[in-house]
Amino acid sequence: MQSLIQKEGKAHNEDTAKADKNVKPKPIEEGVPEKAKRKAKPKKTEAPTEVFPADAKINDYGFLGFKMGWLENLGWHKGMALKIEKNADGSITLRKA
Repeated sequence: MQSLIQKEGKAHNEDTAKADKNVKPKPIEEGVPEKAKRKAKPKKTEAPTEVFPADAKINDYGFLGFKMGWLENLGWHKGMALKIEKNADGSITLRKA
């Protein structure tokens, strides 16, 4: 014996199956968003900066960011250990550890 909910579910599934047969799939070209059709822009490469001293800022989170060009010019990489020394005049010296 089927409950009312089971009967309604069976009727719904039968209706859905009939409706699915009547739906024609869209061609792939029509279904692709406009952005996906566009070609990707080439990535901009940053030219290495060879001019030092360079200006930098400490961001809101307390980080001092180094441009990739600066790191390449110095021969440094992300994750490298550095040593910071405070000078008598209040300036700092940053060296490889």
